[in-house]
Amino acid sequence: AKTTIISCTGCRTDLDATGVPALTQVYCPACGRRLTVPQPFANLLLQEVIGSGPAATVYRATDPNLSREVAVRVVAQHLSHRPDYVAAFLRQARKNAALANPGILPVYDCGEVNGHAYISMQFMADFGMDAHWGTPDAPLDLDFCLEVMIAIVRAVDFAWQAGVLHYSLSPHNILFDDDMNVKLAD
Repeated sequence: AKTTIISCTGCRTDLDATGVPALTQVYCPACGRRLTVPQPFANLLLQEVIGSGPAATVYRATDPNLSREVAVRVVAQHLSHRPDYVAAFLRQARKNAALANPGILPVYDCGEVNGHAYISMQFMADFGMDAHWGTPDAPLDLDFCLEVMIAIVRAVDFAWQAGVLHYSLSPHNILFDDDMNVKLAD
């Protein structure tokens, strides 16, 4: 069996996770921090599921070669057996990767691993538009709403000019970086 060593993100203690199933939560014996046993996938380490739907599952992952967190969308098993779907998924990923625009979430890589098509892209830590909707007691600021709408229109227009259509614009794929700049995903 291959040895699996993970390093605690809190105290840097190395833990032997050999034989522990991937994506299982374990605790550091030195500091008690909860850790997840990563799942090797392509040149990445999948850390946890951060979203899922009928077409794909999205993971928070680490790219050890570039020392950064990424998001990885993996096509659902029932669709990965359809060559037409996989080809369209990868073709769209390559088109999106060519869109260099500050308002569009960058795609880093795409491909297939053991029959699973995937896209890796910039990781956005829980900053979706769906988390920023106002409430009747605390509506969103009008200037903020206008800035977001202008940024979305610019990103969609840029993609349109490059021949890329956005088929599912929704609050789930309007994201914000740490500085609250809009990034359009999907």
